[in-house]
Amino acid sequence: MKRTTDTHATAGHTPAAVDAAVAAVDLAGDLAALEQLVDDISTWDLEALPDPDLLPAVEALAGAQQRLAATEALLLDQAQLRQAYKAAGSARLVDWIKTHLRTDPIVAGKQRRLATQIANDLPATRDAWRAGNITTAAAETIATQMRDPRVEGDADFEAELVATARTQLPSVVRQTATAMKHKLDPPSADDIANRQHQRRRATWTALPGGMHKLEAITTARGRAKLDAGLRP
Repeated sequence: MKRTTDTHATAGHTPAAVDAAVAAVDLAGDLAALEQLVDDISTWDLEALPDPDLLPAVEALAGAQQRLAATEALLLDQAQLRQAYKAAGSARLVDWIKTHLRTDPIVAGKQRRLATQIANDLPATRDAWRAGNITTAAAETIATQMRDPRVEGDADFEAELVATARTQLPSVVRQTATAMKHKLDPPSADDIANRQHQRRRATWTALPGGMHKLEAITTARGRAKLDAGLRP
């Protein structure tokens, strides 16, 4: 399984870089070796594994999945760029993903967008993901946060999120991004009020005996009205 060229060069989308990278990869040999390795792992006698080896094995497999997911995303970007899906009989890459990866349409669209964004706009995220330093969920979280026009293309902002993702959960990455954005562009009182207004909801559930249960998210003013209306 030879690797003589850094396949990150394909992100430049130049024909020469793509051809050179493809020529340097023993694709058939690598995929055959991967399939054989997966076959071998699938036949492990799990009950015979020593206790100290169980969780390290889980961790190693999870890490491999993250790295393979990163390469899969970058391959999808190349397929989009070169329109390889047409030769496979699909009108769009999303159609190919739905058919061959058996993925729901909405998820397929997200996969395609994530692949394009990671490959072209988020080099730090791409490299950390491929190296197994961040999880797939973290990469998706960073990509979502970086679509915000306030930070789009901000390499320093991305680097900070990647650094957080190396040691923290995706939820912490999201919280970090929110805090950093507030420093860049603090929300006004009107912004906060509008968000609170948009989150309002009320759900009525019928109960036996003609009674109804109310679950609501509302503003202080809405609560006051509800309280007044419920008083006997």
